[in-house]
Amino acid sequence: MRLMEAAFIQRETGDTNWRNGMLRVGELFEWLSHPQLNPDILPIRLLAAAVYELAGYPARAAGLLNEDIFRHILLRQKGKMKELKRGYALIFSGQLCT
Repeated sequence: MRLMEAAFIQRETGDTNWRNGMLRVGELFEWLSHPQLNPDILPIRLLAAAVYELAGYPARAAGLLNEDIFRHILLRQKGKMKELKRGYALIFSGQLCT
């Protein structure tokens, strides 16, 4: 999160390299969304997609969103809706940010 804050500060000061920091944040979120690192199935890929969009990489954002939709469909088919709902509940309750 600090890297994201730094990128926003760079943008506010007119530094044209702010997108590089934001791109790195997106890459870190994408990496952290790997199933072995994200057993609670938190929607970290959605955060990565949002950051990619902010950084000016809409194709990367769209690719992650398409993969996330596909993954959601697979989880529903495998009967893992309980885990999926728990992950979304953590995000929307604000517990992920603490």
